[in-house]
Amino acid sequence: MKKTLCVGFLLAVFLLALSGCDKSRENSFEGKETTQESFATEAAEHSGNPTTGETTGEEQGGADWSGITENGVDEDIVFQNLNIGVLEEIAEKLQNRVKEAEVAEAEDPAFTLEGKWYPFMFDSNAYKEVVALGEKAMLPLFWILYKSPNAGLYEYTCASALAELSEVYFEDETAFSDWKDSRDFLEQFINRIAEENRA
Repeated sequence: MKKTLCVGFLLAVFLLALSGCDKSRENSFEGKETTQESFATEAAEHSGNPTTGETTGEEQGGADWSGITENGVDEDIVFQNLNIGVLEEIAEKLQNRVKEAEVAEAEDPAFTLEGKWYPFMFDSNAYKEVVALGEKAMLPLFWILYKSPNAGLYEYTCASALAELSEVYFEDETAFSDWKDSRDFLEQFINRIAEENRA
């Protein structure tokens, strides 16, 4: 009996940790859906305007990390360099996939326990399409992580995509191979960018 209770307790703790202990993570970009309207409010808080280019057609430039220095993150500079079209595309694709993962978890209790969520997220077209955006996805992924108060599956997926893209960007296959959650990754990432900008 004690063993069953212990296993049940551990399972509950694991599921809560995986979900980020916050059901609002479905819309975890500032706790709401990432839409053009949500950026009107965000824009009012920062000087300058973000880029609003579309993601189709010619390849757009890479990330501008001038807003990250050894003194921290200058949100105004980062926000001015954001491509809102790319950010919204990323948020829509990955938030929808997280919602689908929640449905799959509800239908199959082994989904989480057996690690089925991992290929469900990372072998999905949504994730592959985000990574295929290349360097232009890096700053929007960073902004999502930086502004999110959560560390759930959505943020973990964004951090994974940014880590994958960063390894190519920094030409270092082990640049971000050791991080425990999206917040840990974000801290390492900010430190690495500040170091690169200092050099």
